[in-house]
Amino acid sequence: RPPTPCHLTAQSDRPSQVTSMGTAQSAPVTGAVRPPSVRLDANDDAPYERAMLAALDAKKPLPVRAVGGKSASLMRLYGTPGVSSYVPGGYAITVDFFAEWTAAVTASREWAAAEPKLGTPEGPRLCVGLKRLAQRLPLSAAQTACLDIVRRAMEAWPGRLAAVRSSAPEEDGTGASFAGVFETKLGVSPEGLEAAVRACFASVFDHRVFSYAGAHKPAFAATVMEMVDAATAGVAF
Repeated sequence: RPPTPCHLTAQSDRPSQVTSMGTAQSAPVTGAVRPPSVRLDANDDAPYERAMLAALDAKKPLPVRAVGGKSASLMRLYGTPGVSSYVPGGYAITVDFFAEWTAAVTASREWAAAEPKLGTPEGPRLCVGLKRLAQRLPLSAAQTACLDIVRRAMEAWPGRLAAVRSSAPEEDGTGASFAGVFETKLGVSPEGLEAAVRACFASVFDHRVFSYAGAHKPAFAATVMEMVDAATAGVAF
């Protein structure tokens, strides 16, 4: 299918936050693969407007199958009165952004050779080749435009630094967490954004992913958010 265009459509009252939206669709994202463990919101199967990039404070949050659990949760927090002002700024780089890259890897000779052996002792070696291929895939014009939007936003953030984190649809599910399996890049500058996004994407083909979840064709999304220089940090349940 043709790549989703990266049109600039403001979704936020903040002038520094922009969402890049594609053409309205009534069907789910065709490039996404939903493993059984994915957590679904009540409206996760509802139609939504396709996007390669969405601001975390977008007025119309995207579902888990498009942006993964991390970004979807942050979008919900932005929509919660009394909470949104405490959520760092950022963007969801969606499944649509990575769909062509994922398709290119899984259609490659390297994948054909590796897939039957991902669960064998040869798996780690073969995954090195898959990750190398994943990191050198070309950027489309639409992908480049999306990254440029994020870079411009980062220039206005205090410290000009971001955390780039995986937000794959299969993460944080009811049956599997994938905790610590994908890459996270901290202290990322605008100049280092592309390399960080590529590294996080490539980690979806790491042998740890297939050792944890078995051989499967993955889907991927990422969260890019303002890096907070915290004096104290923790997790609340």
